[in-house]
Amino acid sequence: MKPNLLALLEQLEQLVSEAPRIPMTDKIVVDGEAVLDLLEQVRYSLPDEVLRAKKIENDRERLISAGQKDAEKIIRQAEEYARKLVDEHEVLKAAKEEAKKIIAEAEIQAKEMTKGADEYAAGVLEELSVTLQKTLSVVEKGRQKLKNS
Repeated sequence: MKPNLLALLEQLEQLVSEAPRIPMTDKIVVDGEAVLDLLEQVRYSLPDEVLRAKKIENDRERLISAGQKDAEKIIRQAEEYARKLVDEHEVLKAAKEEAKKIIAEAEIQAKEMTKGADEYAAGVLEELSVTLQKTLSVVEKGRQKLKNS
């Protein structure tokens, strides 16, 4: 099982925060091997986060596709219903209006499903972006501290 990215970042942060300070400076002494090991583990755990983002994207596509199929099914049902009502002029008029309503409702439902899927995917991708930015920030701080040591 791959280590949790946030746990690794916390370990790296703890390693830096608990490192002994060089007197009269703001520099610290860290175990370079331990930092590099943690960075390697962070790199190892990143693909899972990326795969998770890809899964979310695929789920979004699947939800949109399902919504479109549902909308198409509702439209087909509406059209079929309308054909059955063609017997009389008034019935035909009522059927056309009902079909328009059903089609409009199906389009609204499809838009809502698409919007919901997009919002979900955007939220998860935003969380992933924040996590990755924090990771990169911690890694860059660690690199800078190692570089400045």
